[in-house]
Amino acid sequence: RLQGDWSSDVCSSDLEANPKEPSSVVWLDTELFGPLPLPADPALRTDTEAILARARALASRSKATETLRSYRTSWEQWCSFCELMGYQPLGGDAMAVGMFLAHLSRTKSLATARTRLAAVATAHRIAGVALDTKAGPIASVLEGFKREQGVKPLKQATPLLVDVLKRLLGVYAKDTPADLRDKALVLTGFASALRRSEIVGLDVADIESVPQGV
Repeated sequence: RLQGDWSSDVCSSDLEANPKEPSSVVWLDTELFGPLPLPADPALRTDTEAILARARALASRSKATETLRSYRTSWEQWCSFCELMGYQPLGGDAMAVGMFLAHLSRTKSLATARTRLAAVATAHRIAGVALDTKAGPIASVLEGFKREQGVKPLKQATPLLVDVLKRLLGVYAKDTPADLRDKALVLTGFASALRRSEIVGLDVADIESVPQGV
């Protein structure tokens, strides 16, 4: 039993053999996808230390809650498709992934298909299994999907300009704790371009005073 000594939104515990499966199968436990069965074929799997190093690297990165939820959903749908079609979820099979994308194109948007592809590719990277997302079976399906559906222009939010910001801050003109707090939150969000979820997650410990400011 080989244990990892890290914890994060991505990887949570250890790399171990599943007693319900043949001893040649090794499982990597992740928060992002759940248990991932690493292929028994040495040609498809890097050595254990490389996998652990890759998992630690991923563990150092944070992902938004919505991203985690989306990746888990994507992985579950991919596994269901593989079970139906007889593919290995972590086989590094570009043809299987291309078939999955074609399946998604019948009911999903191009953006959703790309999210599913990103999740499948991430799972392969965690497991140390090569998957070429630019391979013909994947790239050709995405290109056809793109041409068939058409790429709609991105809906860009109206930027918050300085003159609008000044009027917004004027709403919090009172010298009260609540107004000072809200004004600080607005300015922090504007200056740092943080998401709402990231602003909510800020703690006093995250603030550091430096010569250039905060």
